[in-house]
Amino acid sequence: MIDIHCHILWGLDDGAADMAEALEMARIAYADGVRCIVATPHFTNDWLNVRDVVERKVRELQRALDEAGIAVTVRAGNEVRLESEDFVTRHAEREQFGYLDEGKRFVLLEQRWVEYEPASSKLVKWFKGRGTTPIIAHPERHAFSATIRRCLRRLPTSAPGRKYRSTACWAKTGKRRERSL
Repeated sequence: MIDIHCHILWGLDDGAADMAEALEMARIAYADGVRCIVATPHFTNDWLNVRDVVERKVRELQRALDEAGIAVTVRAGNEVRLESEDFVTRHAEREQFGYLDEGKRFVLLEQRWVEYEPASSKLVKWFKGRGTTPIIAHPERHAFSATIRRCLRRLPTSAPGRKYRSTACWAKTGKRRERSL
């Protein structure tokens, strides 16, 4: 199993406090069946965790995991906040944040906490035009998640019957519900 959204790196954001906690997180993940973790520290105006720093921390963590005999592979990525259209495109063009894979096929995006980024649909299309599929991190946490679903309905798709899982519904009812967009 692959964990594509994990704040396992210490000292970068609100993730692991130190190396010991990062190792414990990896032990727990391994016990749960995870064999690969994409480290996704925040990439925001407040936490500008650039790719080079994240990759260096991942190498350090991987060495510690190997020494501790924890059979988990860690990859570098970021959770990129949609601060503005300019913020995202400028940093993407300068290759300052990490994607979820080396081929840049997937990027983890998050909305701002205060308000929905109006250029979200445009940015999703921009990434898709570059061959990258955006994955939206924890949309259920935002009061405007219904707006996100409306925006997603307007996006073209190559796969018939786009679907999303309503984790907010699952949290409230205990039943996971799948809906077509």
